[in-house]
Amino acid sequence: MRTYSENLIPKMTNNMTPSGECKSSSLYDNNYQAYKAFDKDNSNYYCWYTDSLNYGWIYYKFTDTKQIEKYTITSRNVINTGLPMGSPKNWTFEGSNNGIDWVILDTRMNEINWNNNEKREYYFKNNVKYLFYRLNISSSNNIKELGIGEIEMMERMSTNKFLLKQNNQYYTIKSEFYKNSNYESITELKEKEILTQTDFETYGIDDLNLLTKPINIEVANGIDKGSLKSGKYFEIKLNNNFKKINDIDKISLTSITDDFSTKNNIFNVNSNDKGFYIDINDKMLKACAPDMYKNGKVTFTQKCKKIKFIYKITSKPWYVKFKIDGEESTLINTSEWNTFVKEFNEISTHNFEFYLIADGSSGWGTIYLDSIIFDIPENNILMQYESQLYTLNENNIILLPLQTLDKDNFINNGFADTDLITKDLLLNKFENLEEIKLLVYTDDLEKNKCEMIYNCESFRPIDKLKKNSDICNILFKEV
Repeated sequence: MRTYSENLIPKMTNNMTPSGECKSSSLYDNNYQAYKAFDKDNSNYYCWYTDSLNYGWIYYKFTDTKQIEKYTITSRNVINTGLPMGSPKNWTFEGSNNGIDWVILDTRMNEINWNNNEKREYYFKNNVKYLFYRLNISSSNNIKELGIGEIEMMERMSTNKFLLKQNNQYYTIKSEFYKNSNYESITELKEKEILTQTDFETYGIDDLNLLTKPINIEVANGIDKGSLKSGKYFEIKLNNNFKKINDIDKISLTSITDDFSTKNNIFNVNSNDKGFYIDINDKMLKACAPDMYKNGKVTFTQKCKKIKFIYKITSKPWYVKFKIDGEESTLINTSEWNTFVKEFNEISTHNFEFYLIADGSSGWGTIYLDSIIFDIPENNILMQYESQLYTLNENNIILLPLQTLDKDNFINNGFADTDLITKDLLLNKFENLEEIKLLVYTDDLEKNKCEMIYNCESFRPIDKLKKNSDICNILFKEV
């Protein structure tokens, strides 16, 4: 997780005091000078305000160069007189070392529906230190005015990221690399001699103390055993560390992350309506109709038993519609986070659609999505011990009268309640945990992996790595 400094701009009491320099393209009068956007006081009307223009620029000049990678904008505090209509809408954030030649570092479009005294945060990547930073605003949310309550600027703090090297293989102790009771090497770094900053950012850990911190969760990979009629099954082997199953993957989770638009391809952006604006910097999908008279639409299709997503709406309620199979579902219109859940009678394929309305005068539909979770088909599970098939009936393990490994046996005799499977239950029936296999059936022929998450006997990552070698090199890089 990236961390940032405090606001590097001091509390300004005029355009030159206590340090640095504030300047703007215009001002309404002396009560609305540029420094008012940097005075750390948004308790009254007085802010930076233009001279009856809905565009302009404002900058702060530091006393020495800074590598800014985050800034905030707080809308004007109009107290009880309404919404801050002059808040910026479209702009670029720029850097310069002479105040003449400017480099665009960040671009924002359609920043609308500002609330009174609302602070918004913006992140971007910047590898250069500049003396001047400015907001260059091309339009506001009002045709006659532009005003900003407060502006802050922050640098990204450097942190150390660590990787481990054993026998010419690179390791991390992130949970996704711990499989089948051992840490797997990082395939993407295999035989790589020189690691990049991106390698450390992607795979590195922040805290070496994690090496000796006890862990009691393991992940077992299922082996794809091939098709059974219209489905397929996976084989998951247990081991002596097993205590209790947490879950065998039953859900599909889509997180709103940097690679949302490229990796999670279930989404279809309607090109005719231009679709959504994806704001990757705040790790949320920000859905905005991109033009004054063009509505935005994103559709996606998923086979599931249930859909769940976390959202908040920052526009008028009738501007945002969510439809399932063509029928509109009710969303709560609030700037607070809400949870939407819809469960269906059976597992089937459904069409989902977010539709955002733009009326050309009052605003655009805007919705933030934190994550989307789908419950996908329940697994039908059988147990196998010494080539014999078993099922679970409440708290009893039962030998199946029919020993045929086929789809019908999974469907008719399989179980789904994995919470009942514990170490004690298994050892009351079987002698050796390592001879037990869980066979997991799915009717999704495209499914290419199946994982089981389970509680295990507590272990330390360092003890697992010692199995590979007594020597482990620690690599680190400041990122």
